[in-house]
Amino acid sequence: MIHYWRLIVLTFLLGCGQRMANEIGPLGLSGTEYWNDPLFHTSDKSDKMMNEQKEEMVIDAPGKVFLDSHTTIPLVCLRSLNKEFYRFRLKTTTQLIVTHLETGKIRCTKLGLSPARIESPPSPGWMVEDILVDLNEIMDLSPSLGHYDAWIVCGPEASNQRGFQIYPSKEAENRKETIRALMELRAIPSLDEPKNQPPRIDLINSIDMDFKADETVWKLTQEKDEKGKARLRLKFKIKGLPRFNFPKDKPIIDASGKRVFASLPIHLVGFDEDRTLIISERVNIPIINNPSGDNERPWFSGNVAIALKPLLNPNQKPKLLSFWAICMNHRDFQEIKLEDK
Repeated sequence: MIHYWRLIVLTFLLGCGQRMANEIGPLGLSGTEYWNDPLFHTSDKSDKMMNEQKEEMVIDAPGKVFLDSHTTIPLVCLRSLNKEFYRFRLKTTTQLIVTHLETGKIRCTKLGLSPARIESPPSPGWMVEDILVDLNEIMDLSPSLGHYDAWIVCGPEASNQRGFQIYPSKEAENRKETIRALMELRAIPSLDEPKNQPPRIDLINSIDMDFKADETVWKLTQEKDEKGKARLRLKFKIKGLPRFNFPKDKPIIDASGKRVFASLPIHLVGFDEDRTLIISERVNIPIINNPSGDNERPWFSGNVAIALKPLLNPNQKPKLLSFWAICMNHRDFQEIKLEDK
């Protein structure tokens, strides 16, 4: 069985390698252009975005990075915006989200360093801004090999998602040792016990949820709790990693007496009406449905309500909340109007 899965992983890696070798990225970049003045090579895309005059954020990064050849992992970002929103810029209010798809770990950090926000310039119209950052520097990604997913977000606006891979060298990419290391990363048992969960996650028994066999669902909606307060509901069925499972020989029972089979790591991100980041928190969702599918890519499903008040600082009183729920390469968004009281 081990040799069988190694063959599958090797075939997958070889296929990805062939496709990515000739890949042209979302901004028209390829090959060494990512490391040789990439902003110059995106001028055609920048001109097109200016002419179209629509709000848009687009990112690009090399599909594969071999660390023996490159010490940087360039991320190129373009954004077209009406000057009316000049103070909501890439360097002021934009966050970078990066997920390591081999472990499910999600990082959220400010995209660029900048001084205080600058109000809109006197001349009306549209503009296109750009920024080039080194993912390796701001995220410290070099120790972890494998697949990643990256995107940027500014309040209700989000860019495309860009996948990339990191390997020590081109020769190491398809070595048995690399394949074994990736399999081990995906299989390391989770240590996030649900008994330590904060009370903001309200579990709903989801046995009767109507999901199709191979249906992928990651849906965020809003509702009112029993006191009429706004809260969010996350309904999901996604493929995850074996490391999310708890050992079968050591059953874990939650406070309500339900068997907990796994712990799904998600990241919650929220902006106020001024697009200031006020929520960035990892939460582990206890999985009370027995995961289905094969052991290498199990399906995890659930239906949870997320109370908003515990996520906010008592001094924070936003009137409008732009809220994102993220897991692996899945994301969904809701804009919530909050009461003053």
